Amino acid sequence: MGKRLLKQWIGKPLVDIKMLTERADAIEELIGSQSHPVLIKMRRMLGMRLPDLEKSLVRIQYGKCTEKELLKFLEVMVELTATFGSASLVGTSKPPFRSSLLQDIFAGFAAVRDQAIEYRSELDAKAILKGEYENIVSLAFTLNLPSICKPVGTFSRILNWNLSPLVQKKC
Repeated sequence: MGKRLLKQWIGKPLVDIKMLTERADAIEELIGSQSHPVLIKMRRMLGMRLPDLEKSLVRIQYGKCTEKELLKFLEVMVELTATFGSASLVGTSKPPFRSSLLQDIFAGFAAVRDQAIEYRSELDAKAILKGEYENIVSLAFTLNLPSICKPVGTFSRILNWNLSPLVQKKC
């Protein structure tokens, strides 16, 4: 676990002083805000067994993911976006954090919230779990399937850019 990220860090270390400062400020704010409700929710979610979202995105993009894997990915994205992309965290007059880096992370969740909910609602979880794959998606969703590439790209940007700046931002 974390092997790809470690390889990325070693291969492309962050050298931008501005980004390093932003990251340090964000970490300092997180450490100083341990009782913040959002951080309590984060700790709860991090304690759950989450799938490898980056790997799932790649498998979805290349058409290699299983129906169960797609279902699990969308369920996790719905949970993440509902928890951390809610209107109460984004778009309010007083943002939950001072750090622009943290604000961008939560704005990213809000950006994909509706798409994640829409795609998850089109899948029949009972059929997938039973292995009855003939009718797992609605006809409207099937006809609109080519457009899934745009949200997959958006989800990917959320994971690779918005979620990882505390660790490493791609330059």
